[in-house]
Amino acid sequence: MLSQPLAIIRCVAVSGWLLTRVVVCFPGPFEERQSVPSPQSDPVFQIAVDGGRNTFRIGELIPIELHFSSVSNGYRLIYSSCERNGRIDFDTFLVQPQKGWTDSLRTYFVRPRSLEHPRSRDLNQTSSPIRLELNQWVRFDSPGSYRIRVISKRVFEPSVHRFVSLSSNEITIRIIPADKGWQETSYKAASAVVAGVRPSSPDGWLGWTRALKTLRYLGTIAAARELVRLLPDDGPEGDCRLGLIGSPVGKQFVGEIERLITVPDYPVSYKVLTALEFLRLPADIPDEAVEVRRDEERTKILPAILAAVDRKQGRALAETTATLLLRLQDTSPGEKSRLTRYLVSSFHHLSDQTLGFLLEVPVWNRLDHQVILPLLRQLAANQDGKDTGRASVADTAVRRLSELTPDEALVPR
Repeated sequence: MLSQPLAIIRCVAVSGWLLTRVVVCFPGPFEERQSVPSPQSDPVFQIAVDGGRNTFRIGELIPIELHFSSVSNGYRLIYSSCERNGRIDFDTFLVQPQKGWTDSLRTYFVRPRSLEHPRSRDLNQTSSPIRLELNQWVRFDSPGSYRIRVISKRVFEPSVHRFVSLSSNEITIRIIPADKGWQETSYKAASAVVAGVRPSSPDGWLGWTRALKTLRYLGTIAAARELVRLLPDDGPEGDCRLGLIGSPVGKQFVGEIERLITVPDYPVSYKVLTALEFLRLPADIPDEAVEVRRDEERTKILPAILAAVDRKQGRALAETTATLLLRLQDTSPGEKSRLTRYLVSSFHHLSDQTLGFLLEVPVWNRLDHQVILPLLRQLAANQDGKDTGRASVADTAVRRLSELTPDEALVPR
């Protein structure tokens, strides 16, 4: 007879693909579950813990490897150069027992997200592994032994134009309590690394990233406080915001982030807003209600940011202004003029990518087009620059100038 349901965590859909995210089935032995594809001899899919360990503390990073191989040379493997920039709907994680862990990022990944920079390669007998962090899918909250299996649809068969569903081997991971001594040592070592200037060398950046991952998964008050400090500068992998959203103590920092909104030198970047939106959601909110409730929370937060922007300075002014322009749907003529003035006075603190977004629809329609003319002229003057990003912004500025002042003489490129 079928018994307790088995929780299956499925990562979000690749852009343009409509795939189910969370499934619940009833387990007997793994091979008896209808939702699990039967193992096949080729291709072969194996998972392993990177480094060969099987015992980890609560809050410790758990690196896993996905190994794919084939002897037929008739398959291709889908992967990305940004595998850790979220969760994609190629992999489904099955965890037993059902208790003692949680999908702490469930609400964040309800909405389908794109696989960035997708690539494919021929699958052969020596394909290199895909490295992931199990913590992205599972936060272990209680000590015990846990069995993990993965269902993957990363393998594509070009001859019949279909993805192959592969079932991995089963691995067992032992989770032990995290003693305070280890937590404090881990925090001090990691916080010391991220306290300095972000390194530019590959080796230095690797060390920085490892330290940030430690803080992300540690799950302590001290680690969460450091993530709040670093949140405005959160990198492309989202370790700060995802670390706070997925932390067992993250919701305790809602009040602190709301206070920082009013601090003159704290940049309220869109990353800060995103983290606060999700942290304010109820822990037990159903999947279908997440996006509506998140919109409601954003509507409540934005007026506080708008009220605080006048007190911002320097980079904090630039980032906070950009966030308001990117997220506010309706602004009065006075607000539109005020935000545009702030953008003109502080734009040099913004990245070329952010500037590009601000000059395109729909944000372009939220700007005061007369107030922004001096900025457009300044940006257009860099049209012949060697910097590709700034040159692209300059091209956009030239286009906007031609729309607003068609009779204005512009120097041809």
